[in-house]
Amino acid sequence: MSYPIIEIICGKCGSSVNKMINIKPIKEIVRQSNGKCRNCGTLLNPNEFSVNFGEKSFSS
Repeated sequence: MSYPIIEIICGKCGSSVNKMINIKPIKEIVRQSNGKCRNCGTLLNPNEFSVNFGEKSFSS
């Protein structure tokens, strides 16, 4: 059985901030990363974000 994975991506550098199966409030995700992108250090603002839906295919 597979579950959809939700990935939060930094808008500046494109790195993954968080991956999860269950939806969490954006404020909780920002708090877990101390309010910054771990890769580029950009401050993450929970009031400024967008949601994009897409499908990724994984090959074995």
